[in-house]
Amino acid sequence: MEPQEIKVLYKGKIRKGVIKQYSIYSGGFGVELKDGHMVHPNDVELISEENNSLIDTIKHKIRIKQLIELFVQKLEHCSLIHDNSKLSEEEKPYFDNATKLRDLTYGSPEYKEALKNLKPALDHHYKNNSHHPEHFLNGINNMDLFDVVEMFFDWKAASERHGDGDIYKSIQYNHKRYQMSNQLTSIFENTAKNFNWTK
Repeated sequence: MEPQEIKVLYKGKIRKGVIKQYSIYSGGFGVELKDGHMVHPNDVELISEENNSLIDTIKHKIRIKQLIELFVQKLEHCSLIHDNSKLSEEEKPYFDNATKLRDLTYGSPEYKEALKNLKPALDHHYKNNSHHPEHFLNGINNMDLFDVVEMFFDWKAASERHGDGDIYKSIQYNHKRYQMSNQLTSIFENTAKNFNWTK
C-alpha cells in the first residue's frame, strides 16, 4: 500500500500524517505524524472526510491478525500435546504390539479385527483426546474448531503410515463412519487439494 495522507485525532489534538506499512507494529501498519512520531493505528482516530474507511480497515486487519495469532498459538499447543497419552502405561504396551496395523488397509475388515486387541488402549485414548469423535457423546457435532483441525491432520499423518494410505479415501471413509456433513467433507477435501496432496 502506498503511504496515504490523513488527518487524525491523537492525544486530544488534530494532527496530519501518513499511514504506511510499518513492520514493527502488529498488523504491519503505522501512522507517521508530520513531526516524525510514529504511532499505532489503534491509538488514533481518523477525522478527515476523505478515505474515511482507511483507519477502520487497518484496525480490522490488525484485529484479524491478533485473532489468527491466538488461534495459531492454541493450535501449536495442541500439536505439542498430541497423542501424549500413547506414551502412558495405559496405552503404550498395547500400541507396542500393534505395529502390523500399518500393513493393513484403513477401514478394512482385517483392520477392524486388529483394533479389537487395542480396545482398552483406545478407550483410554478416546477418553483423553478430544481430536477423536469418540471423545464426545455426539461425535463431531460436539467438537470445536481446534479439535476438527487436529483431527484432519491426524487423518493425514495416519494415512502416510499405511502403504496404500490416501487422505481422500480416509475422508470418504470417515464421512460415513462419523456421519460427517457433506459440507465438512467438502471442506476437508478442498483443504487437501489446497495442500496439493495427491491421491
